[in-house]
Formats: sequence, structure tokens, C-alpha cells
Amino acid sequence: MDRALFLVFVLLLLVQEGFGQSWRRVGDWGNDYTAIHWVDENLGYIAGENIFLKSIDGGLSWVELKSPTSETLLDISFYDEQKGLAIGDNGWIYRTENAGLDWSSYFHGSGKIHTAIHYITDQLVIAVGLGGSILRSLNGGLTWEDVPLSSEADIHALTFVNDTLGFAVTAEAEILRTITSGANWERIPSGFPAALNDIFFTNDTVGYAVGNLGTIIKTEDGGNHWRFINSGVDTDLKKVTFNPAFPQIGVISGDRGTILRTDNGGLTFLATNSRTQQDLTELAFRPGTNNVQGVGDSGTLISSNNSGISWAVRLSGRSTDYTALQFTSDLRGYLVGEQGLILLTGNGGNSFVDRSRPISLPFNAVYFVSAGGGFVAGDNGNIISTTNSGVNWTTLNPGTNRNVNGLYFFDFNQGFAVGESGLIAKTESRGLTWEIIPSGQGEVTFNEIVFFDENAGLVAGEDGTLLRSENGGATWSRVALGNTANLHALSLLDESSAIVVGEGGIMFKTLDRGISWQRLQTGFNVSFSDVAFLDESVGFVTGEEGTILRTFDAGDSWKNCRPIRFRILPG
Repeated sequence: MDRALFLVFVLLLLVQEGFGQSWRRVGDWGNDYTAIHWVDENLGYIAGENIFLKSIDGGLSWVELKSPTSETLLDISFYDEQKGLAIGDNGWIYRTENAGLDWSSYFHGSGKIHTAIHYITDQLVIAVGLGGSILRSLNGGLTWEDVPLSSEADIHALTFVNDTLGFAVTAEAEILRTITSGANWERIPSGFPAALNDIFFTNDTVGYAVGNLGTIIKTEDGGNHWRFINSGVDTDLKKVTFNPAFPQIGVISGDRGTILRTDNGGLTFLATNSRTQQDLTELAFRPGTNNVQGVGDSGTLISSNNSGISWAVRLSGRSTDYTALQFTSDLRGYLVGEQGLILLTGNGGNSFVDRSRPISLPFNAVYFVSAGGGFVAGDNGNIISTTNSGVNWTTLNPGTNRNVNGLYFFDFNQGFAVGESGLIAKTESRGLTWEIIPSGQGEVTFNEIVFFDENAGLVAGEDGTLLRSENGGATWSRVALGNTANLHALSLLDESSAIVVGEGGIMFKTLDRGISWQRLQTGFNVSFSDVAFLDESVGFVTGEEGTILRTFDAGDSWKNCRPIRFRILPG
């Protein structure tokens, strides 16, 4: 099954200029966004779940840079075009001095998670977080010191009015205030019970805080006293910001795509259509403009050019992980993933039609024997079939609840499924009935199955397990590879050659239908997730950290053709 090459197609479209000399993304990012920060009118950054984006044209297009962590970045702050800081949900603080191209990391001894970070000067930086933790750096984020606690509640956000006056809010409805550039803080109860999530001041006396259950509160005396403003909603509100040029105009974002707007300094708030139902986590005005942009879950970026009156979706994605994809032609293919995801494309991946199933379980494998007829399988023994491109699906009964990871079909009648705990199952009746075939390998999980012809087949699995059959899958015997690394994927090159890949850069090749195997050296030690060949010579391997390897000589040599940078122009 040609999963590897086409998993690449899920994110990138191969432009046929030397087989992979250039790549372009054919869909938006689906990672959750948590923060957006504008350095100036043109330069901005977005951070989130294993993703870091940069724009130099005011958000018209975004370039993906390598994130400093594979975890989620909770907040970012840049002092100028080059110098910036980011905080992760793993307790680390990351620092860049070259606009995010390279990062250094710092882990504070307390190990507490910090949720917000803010430059006061190029050297003075404040970070706040869980358990009332406040950190202060006097050297631009190289080292940090603890600030005495004024609260033990989780601190969700902070803002500074000037170099000395700053505010923060907590999960216990508290306002924290400093007049000493963050060296000391006083605690001011807001008088309202809801957790507060963000705070913003338009000057040294007028400020707003928002929180759970639609909470909006306002102060006009520098935070000493707060009054309640009716929001008209009960969703959790996450961010509040005001137009720097017009301090009467403010925008609030929250869960389920909630956007509220005021043009009278908070006397009233009006709900506006955000064009999304995703939770919105951050808002920011581009300096010197009326353009405000918000980010949220599933790669959502919304933008307004009139200070929040109307909105357009600039980026949107899917947070559901993709697991397998098969093309039945150069344009037509099927993509499956978590939570019952099934997508159909007829134009090479430029757009997809949803054929998903209403289940929470993931699909792990897809195999189509024709343009419209095929099978999809996943966890809990879930196997379904279609004869009309997924318009309708028939639920099959394989006689097991073990997870199915791989499929292979000779035609619509005869096929195999492999999976968890040594599962090998065979059908000769379009999947209506199945025969469980003993593998002899105990509880080893199998990941993929392929056949050279109606007799010779291979199965790859955990702990270096590689099985071979010479009688159409009736019986299987283990092939000794001399390696115990998990094997993830198989691909056929021709009627007698195949390659298997797995953890730690493992790659083996056979020239005799799996009787003997030779280890190939790629020079890469990352875990390989998939492999596929276009013909007997040209093939691709995908792996961790975005690795994409290409060969023109049947696997004897490999070259990294990973796209270091790629751009998406929102449509």
C-alpha cells in the first residue's frame, strides 16, 4: 500500500521538477494556535502546538519556521525584529536572537509552567504562570529569578501600561498589580467569582479583564475597583484587546468562535460573526492599522480590517491526525485518520470531500481496489467497505476487536487485515466473513502487509518481526533480520524486490521476495514512518522531524529532500 509517498501529499504536493526538487503545501496547518504577536505593521509571529509561523507582509502569507519544541508554545513575545522569547507547556523558556531561525533554551529550577511572557525593555522581561509563579529576567531572558509570590493561584495573563506599571489576572478572580517593573506585586480581589483569563489597559487608569462564563469587568481607577459589564454570553472569554489609535474600540474573543466588540469603551458589547466555531485563544492588533487578527484551535486564523466589525477566515485546518492515504490515480485518492476521518480528493489533494464516519475511533489503514471500491480499517476491529467512493459504507465483522493497522486486497473479494496482538485475518467474501490465521508470533503487533503475487506475501511488525508466506497467506514463517527495531512500513519495487523501514533509521531490502534481506545505510537515524516507490528505482521515505528521503537507484543511496521552508497563500 502506497502510504508513505501519499502521506507526504497530505501536507505537501510534489511538483514534478526532478521528483521532489520543490514542494508546496496544499492545505492549511491543523495545529492548534495559542499566540500571535506583531512586532510592527508587517512582521508577525504565530505559535502553537509544535508550530511556529512568521509573516513579513502583514499576514497575507505565512512561512513556517522550525518550532523550538515539539510540544505546545503557550506564549511568545518579541522585543524587535530579531530578539524574541517563547514559553512552552513543558516548563522551558526559549530565546532567539535571529528572528526565530535558532533558539536557545532555559529551564527554571521550580519546574512550574508559565503561561505568559512580556518584554518591558530589551533586558527586563517578566513571565507568569501556574501556582502564582512570577519570573523576572534582567538580561533579556538568559537567566531568571523568582519574584516573591503575592498569590498562589494560577496566573493566566499579564500586561504592562508602561515600563513600571503592570497587571496580571488569576484563576481565583484576582488582579495583581506592580509599580516596580515586576519586582513586587500586590493582590487586589476583583470581587467577582469567575476565573479571569486576560487583562488589557488602554491607559494607566482604564482597564478591562475577561474570564469564564462570559465575565467582563472594567476599572477606571488603575485597578483599585472593578465593575461588572454584561457580556450577553456565557462562554469562556479568553482574550481582550483595544485599538491603540482608538481606545474606545475593543475586541474580545473566546470559546466556540465567540467575538464581542465595543465602540463605546465598554458601555455595551455586541456579538459579531467570527466565521468559525473553533475556540479562539489570542487576539492582536497590527500596529498602526485597524487590522486585528485572532488565532485558535485547529489552525484557525481570522482577520478583521475594520477593528472587529466583520471577519474573514484566513487560515483553517483540521486538528485530526492523518494516518494513511492511498491514491487510485494521479488525482484521485482517499485519506483516513483519527475520529472516523475519511476524505476523498479528485484533484491531487488540492481539495477534499468529507466521507467520514460518526465514530470516535481512529482509522489506521485504507485499501481501494478501484476508483470507487475499497476498504477502511481501524481500532477495535472496525472494518468498513464501500462501492461508491464512500457515499455509503457497509460495516463488516472481522470476528475480533483487535486494532487493525494494515490492509491488502487482491480484488474486492479477497484480502487480508493485520494488526494488534498478532492479528492476521483473511476474507474471500468481500469482508462479510473472515478467517483468523495463526501468526505464531504471540502478542506482536503487525503494521503492514503486502503481496508480490497471489502466493508470496510479507508482514511487518514490532520487535523486528518480519513474516513471509509462500502459499497465499495460509501459513506464515518468520524471517531473521538480526534486528529488533519496530518495523513500520513495506513497499514493493517490482515483482521480487521490497524495502521495509522502521525505528532508528532501520531499512532493509530484499531481491528475492523476502527470503533474504540486506540492511541499507541511509545516513539518517530518525524513526522512519513510511516508504513508497513510484517504480523500481524512484522511491520516498518519510520520518520524524519532517524527514523526507528520496532515492533514484532503488534504495542504494538516499538524499534528504525535506522542505526547509514552505509558504501558504491563504485563499
